[in-house]
Amino acid sequence: MQQAIAAAQSSDKPGIREQAVWMRQNLAGYMRQAGRIEQADQVYQQLVQENRDPLQQSQLLNAYAQHLAETKRGAQGESLLKDYLDSGGATEPEQKVNVFFGLANLARRTGDSKSAESYQQAAQALIPPPPPPPATQIHIADDLQEMQTAMNKRRWENAYHLALAAIDMAPQAADGQQVQWLIPQIAQTLAANKEPAKAEQLFQRLFSLAQGWRVESIQPMIGVSQSYARFLMSQPGRASEAPNAFERYRSVLADANGPDSATATEPLRLRLEFERGQSQWQKAEGSARDLLELQESLSGNTSEPYLNDLQSAALVYRSAGDSAGALPLLRKAVTIADLVSSSNNDWRRSQIRMDTALVLASLGQFDEAETLGEQAVALQAPARNANLAQQLEQIRQMKRNAANASASRLAR
Repeated sequence: MQQAIAAAQSSDKPGIREQAVWMRQNLAGYMRQAGRIEQADQVYQQLVQENRDPLQQSQLLNAYAQHLAETKRGAQGESLLKDYLDSGGATEPEQKVNVFFGLANLARRTGDSKSAESYQQAAQALIPPPPPPPATQIHIADDLQEMQTAMNKRRWENAYHLALAAIDMAPQAADGQQVQWLIPQIAQTLAANKEPAKAEQLFQRLFSLAQGWRVESIQPMIGVSQSYARFLMSQPGRASEAPNAFERYRSVLADANGPDSATATEPLRLRLEFERGQSQWQKAEGSARDLLELQESLSGNTSEPYLNDLQSAALVYRSAGDSAGALPLLRKAVTIADLVSSSNNDWRRSQIRMDTALVLASLGQFDEAETLGEQAVALQAPARNANLAQQLEQIRQMKRNAANASASRLAR
């Protein structure tokens, strides 16, 4: 990677040198993950010193501060950004917006929601208000189409500025709420193409927009909160920020629907998906228990929603290689699937039986596994049970192999 960085820095082609900046940030991230913290620090320090463009410098300082927080030096990162503000280094509103949003992120990492909200408000206060509504109604569909075209042609800078313009016009546009669905997709694409700072800025602007709409409808804030949580889940190096995003999403849903609404399970499912993806098995098992307990209080322990979450919980144990932990959950799932089924050919009854059969076989309980597997195949229409039949044969082969191995041991 260092050779690629050197080549980019020495290139005369437009835009190539700028790519060296994000390449060096990526290098610092790899160093952090490898435990080479001092070397990562040096990369960030060099980047800040070398890049004198005011806006880019504020973005790099912000990235450096987040790196400090990732390495358990959040207070140092906070001081870095505060000193930058106090020294007058941030002269333009957009620089100050970047810094205040960075301070808000640092505060959320430590659980200081009061300070995070204060910094968030300070940033939002610096964002220019949208222009007054025009005398005639406006639409932004064409602008959004132009933005999408720029993305398709990989014109990232153009697409970014078109996205910002669309957000600014959204409050006056008849079709303005389209941005809450389209802008997160643009942000994801920008981040995937080495523009994480621009992606973050788009989300923060969306949050400001959704806050302004909150008097009329809280739905945009719900949508943006969910999209941002999923965005953080997909970003390498930002995993530690995801739990705070889940909590924000939970809080918004509670404000909208009350703490006892069925939607209260959604942030927990998101957290469970994240922890499973990160192989955080102990945390995932705790989240699975929390989810089942909450769902039982909302819909009972024989409902279809409970069955859905029971299967998710069982998947956590199976993914962790804990078949014994998954088995009681799957046995319960078989019973509930029979209760909520409306047809003898319900595919779910078949699949849950086969999932349970495979877990039983992995634990050496072949007779019960074969019986459940046969039931799974019998419940499914012949034209649709080819895969189930293959899995049943797999169980039978495992049973034969185990019997042969046992016979070989006895013969010795």
